[in-house]
Amino acid sequence: MLFFWFFFGFFLVFFWFSFGFFLVFFWFFFGFFWFFFGLFYFI
Repeated sequence: MLFFWFFFGFFLVFFWFSFGFFLVFFWFFFGFFWFFFGLFYFI
């Protein structure tokens, strides 16, 4: 039972870490795209 909770916690931490990394990458890419789009639009 302790082994199960250890693997379950490890999976949760890994899932949230990968999900957070994806969110940060997505927002960085989205902001970069809008920044260049605004530059080209105003120029």
